[in-house]
Amino acid sequence: IQTKFRNEARAKSGLLRGREFRMKDLYSFHLEQSDLDQYYERATAIYEKIFIRCGIGEKTYCTTASGGSFSRYSHEFQTVTEHGEDTIYLLPGTKRAINKEIIADTDALREILPAGVSVGDLQERKAIEVGNIFKLGTRFSDAFDFQVTGSDGKQHPILMGCYGLGPSRGMGTVVE
Repeated sequence: IQTKFRNEARAKSGLLRGREFRMKDLYSFHLEQSDLDQYYERATAIYEKIFIRCGIGEKTYCTTASGGSFSRYSHEFQTVTEHGEDTIYLLPGTKRAINKEIIADTDALREILPAGVSVGDLQERKAIEVGNIFKLGTRFSDAFDFQVTGSDGKQHPILMGCYGLGPSRGMGTVVE
């Protein structure tokens, strides 16, 4: 866990978005996609357990969002509250949601929405992001030409995952 700073003139949203905040960053390294996928699912389950223990698990949804410049998609953990800064759309009968930024992307929706579910079936809610995970793949191992020798004796790029959790943001969410 490290202390980070935002370059903003003043804090906004009280405890939720202070200029100084604590962040837990974790990176995972894998030789095979299946190993990254398994680790990613374990990390998702662990984050869900953390939010349950903090008392916000019932209102926290694993939300598909844009991956920005790092990956096609990321998964944000969004806690539903009227004080939220983000808009998410809940998938009925699940603990999954889609961030508003994805709703306008028809191609992405075809990939993300389960069969038989349309945008009209989704429930719009305000939420606070309390965690974020995404698969980096080989983005950085390719950029740095970082490879390791596999059990087959050949060179392979490292597949990476990224996992962020904001304890101070989580505390602010509990308070809200």
